[in-house]
Amino acid sequence: MHDATEIFKIILRVLHIGGAIALVGGLAFGALVRLLAMRLTDDAYRKALLELLGRYFTAVLLAGAAVLIFSAMCTWQLYLNTYAQLEIADRSLLIPVLSLLGLKILLALFIFAWVFIRGPNVLAQSQGRWLGFNLLFAALIVILSALVRYLRLTGAA
Repeated sequence: MHDATEIFKIILRVLHIGGAIALVGGLAFGALVRLLAMRLTDDAYRKALLELLGRYFTAVLLAGAAVLIFSAMCTWQLYLNTYAQLEIADRSLLIPVLSLLGLKILLALFIFAWVFIRGPNVLAQSQGRWLGFNLLFAALIVILSALVRYLRLTGAA
């Protein structure tokens, strides 16, 4: 049983990293494409280009966010059980670590909802600042991930 849990954790980690790469990379790609399209093309070509790329962009972002959310929730549950079994003295950071994990999930849910609501024309319909905010949220998710991992590996949590 212990080996199956470890294999499951490895699979979750691979899914989580893949989802993060798809989400952060997709948002960065979208922001770059939108910026270049706004500066380098005329109105008629810009709209067609953004709509065409938006269809693929949306699929990648939705898949990346869904995988990220699913793997994060599974990981949260696995580590909740791990953290709950720690000594009382070691549990002082239990709530902050779990709160950081929950914040990561909420940010990913926000990005997922934004892309889902905007639909296939997300690039054409979006103002640049919304792509920027979501890219900032994705960067914050990565920073929170690093913080949680540091706390977990150093034994602070």
